[in-house]
Amino acid sequence: MKTMKTRLLTCFDRDGIRSLYEGLSERSRALRFGAAMPRLSERTVRELADLDGRVRAAVGVFVRGSLVAEGRWARLHRDSTTAEGAFTVADAYQRRGLGRHLVDAVVEHARTAGIETMQFTVSGENRGMAALLARRGIRLRYSGGSGEASYPLAAPTPDGPMPPERAAWKKSA
Repeated sequence: MKTMKTRLLTCFDRDGIRSLYEGLSERSRALRFGAAMPRLSERTVRELADLDGRVRAAVGVFVRGSLVAEGRWARLHRDSTTAEGAFTVADAYQRRGLGRHLVDAVVEHARTAGIETMQFTVSGENRGMAALLARRGIRLRYSGGSGEASYPLAAPTPDGPMPPERAAWKKSA
């Protein structure tokens, strides 16, 4: 997408985050949060925009100035080297490669922030996200209606951002 711009989100992106989530279909919002959520509370919007780059961070994709997708990571505990990842793509932009782009960007940013392991939880109904993660070498284990994965991140090396055995998943984009 030529007009696509990617950057880290900040607390000043609160309105864009609100617009992205409020613009989702009920199904997309339920798949993202694991439950029906007709509207986001102001508290949830504040939490989504509470980004410090150390404990939690988000990467946004903008098209013509509007936030159309975001991927995020949040440490499980303040000093944890394990983080949970989550992704949201506006309905009109799904299945256009933005999710793949976000997974790569979020994993890379998390790695540079000292995250060693990413965890993902995906609704059993979210086949698109499950397939996307599988194409990235992230295999979900299903139990009780959702899939979970724990994915070790390779440390950066002098030859590049990741060892060659992990670079293959990134190049398969």
